[in-house]
Amino acid sequence: MHAVVTEVTVHSLPFTCGEEDRPWDLTSGPDVYYESFNAQNERLFTSTVADDVRPQDLPFSLPGSFTVQDPAEGHVICLMDSDLIEDEVITSIAFELDGLAADRPDTVCLTTEDTTLELSLEWKDPDTAQS
Repeated sequence: MHAVVTEVTVHSLPFTCGEEDRPWDLTSGPDVYYESFNAQNERLFTSTVADDVRPQDLPFSLPGSFTVQDPAEGHVICLMDSDLIEDEVITSIAFELDGLAADRPDTVCLTTEDTTLELSLEWKDPDTAQS
């Protein structure tokens, strides 16, 4: 049994970074996208970018399609701010789907102190699955 993440909905994220509370972008909101990684730190997927996100834009969704082959294996989603020179990590959330396969939930929420993400899932049996 494995899960395909079909969408990541961002419900909350920090709009400032660092101890100085500086904005991610000087004149607009951050240009947000996510990258997903498996336990071997291999990038599985990079989403499209939602430009100039402001608090009033929450929640917003980023489409995606990456497979969590082994629900017991750790994965990481990194929310990123796309910039001209160097992209910045807004936050990273590690997760496992172990223990959820029996119930096959359609969504799962990942939460840190200042970030909440909701993953939309499609569960696949190994004999019928296609990645």
